[in-house]
Amino acid sequence: MSGEDTAVYAQGNGLAAWYYYTQNGNVNLQILGMSDVLPNGGEKPEPLVKERFSGLDTAENSRIVCLSHQKVLEHVLSKRKTDAGIWPVNMAAIPQLRMTRRLDGATVLDDKHPHDLIISSIGITGDWRRCGPAFAIPFEALYGKKILNLITAGRCISVTDDMWDITRVIPCCAVTGQAAGTAAAMCDDYAEFDVRELQEHLKNDGVRLN
Repeated sequence: MSGEDTAVYAQGNGLAAWYYYTQNGNVNLQILGMSDVLPNGGEKPEPLVKERFSGLDTAENSRIVCLSHQKVLEHVLSKRKTDAGIWPVNMAAIPQLRMTRRLDGATVLDDKHPHDLIISSIGITGDWRRCGPAFAIPFEALYGKKILNLITAGRCISVTDDMWDITRVIPCCAVTGQAAGTAAAMCDDYAEFDVRELQEHLKNDGVRLN
C-alpha cells in the first residue's frame, strides 16, 4: 500500500490443518498438510488438496479456514473409528499461511552461500530444517528502493523463495526485528544510513553479526 516494490510467494501455500487432540489423558499435536520441506530430508506427505493459495485474498483466506476445518473433522472421525476416546481440543481459527508477500528490497538474500562474510550483516540465522548452514543477513534486505523510512522484519524481508522458508521462522524474526527496531530509532533514511553505527549498537546488545 505504500508503493514499495514487493513480491509474492510464487509456489503458493499448501493447505494446513494442524490441531490438538486428547487421548488417554494426554494432549497431542496432529500435523496435517503444508510440509513442502521436512527436516533431515524426511519424505513429504501427500498434500491435503492439490490447490495452492496466495494468502492475499480475503475470500480465499476464508475458504482456507473452512477447508482446514473440514480436513480436521475428517481426520478426527477417521481416528475415532479405532479409538472413541479421541477428542479435538484446539484448531486454528485463522488461515495457516507461511509465506504471502515480501519486500523486493535493495538486495535479495538467497540460500546459495551459507557462512559467507557479509559486511553489512545485522545478525545471523540458522536453517531450522537441518544442522550446519548459517546465514548472515544484510541490512539491505530489510529496506526497499523507494520508501525511505520503510523497514521490514521476519517473513517480510527481501529474500528468494528458497530462502523464504528459512527466514520466516521465529528466531530469524527476532534477529531482524531487533535490527529493524533499532535502525528505526536511529534514522529515517536507511539507504543513506551508516550501517556501522547500527552494528555497533547491536554488538553492544549481544547480537552476533557473522
